[in-house]
Amino acid sequence: MKKKSVSTVASARPVLFAAAIVLLASCAVRKDQSGSGSEGVPLEGTYWKLVEINGTPVDTGLTREPFLQLDAEENRVSASGGCNGMGGTYAVKANNRLSFSQLIGTMMACPNMEVESKLSEALERTDSYAIHGDTLSLFRARMAPLARFVAVSESERGAAALNGTWRLDHLGGTAIALDELFPNEKPTITFDVAGLRVSGSGGCNRYTGDFSVDNHTIQFGQIASTRMFCQGVQEDAYFQTLAKINRFSIGEGGTTLNLIVGDVATMRFTRE
Repeated sequence: MKKKSVSTVASARPVLFAAAIVLLASCAVRKDQSGSGSEGVPLEGTYWKLVEINGTPVDTGLTREPFLQLDAEENRVSASGGCNGMGGTYAVKANNRLSFSQLIGTMMACPNMEVESKLSEALERTDSYAIHGDTLSLFRARMAPLARFVAVSESERGAAALNGTWRLDHLGGTAIALDELFPNEKPTITFDVAGLRVSGSGGCNRYTGDFSVDNHTIQFGQIASTRMFCQGVQEDAYFQTLAKINRFSIGEGGTTLNLIVGDVATMRFTRE
């Protein structure tokens, strides 16, 4: 059997070295395309809450929480600018390149549409991104950020989605129709998640109170209300049921809130 010459083995080494470099480079590209930030928060699959658009902090009093979420399995993006839902496709490439396309949205009118229009424009212009800690920034030509987002955990999302005002449209546990219980106006509840406070109308009197929340578990504390008399209004049914609530769920689209006792959705509200 003929032995390989020393010169042949030596000449093969540069080829092997070059192949190793190519392999490492391809691994780096795949890692870059996976969309993970420097701190380990992934671009894809994370719920990103919009906090800044064109350098301006986002108003927290919008109809819906503005967000961005990328689905890696189908390369689909879903988003909201605070009113309508948006969807489309996206592409992630090497060197943190990112682009969105085929963006379409619902056509509901809301009091404040400025954030929504600016976010739609920002997504159309985006060509790259960066993740630092829990913050995602979208860029055009590496200039000033078009938009900034923060990562929100599943448990934080559940609590944050409560924010805003909701109006009662179903009350279980009673044989009396809702319109008979509250002939003038339906009860409302407004959540301030940051301050863990609630307020609203019981159908006649104004009320305030506190609450605690952990993921989708919720408990209401002492409720204080005014004492005005309203003919035919059955506020006790509302307040007594509220005191029993221990869980909540929010329907797809964020427009329906169910307050639950055990496994039964006893109170249902719609977002105002």
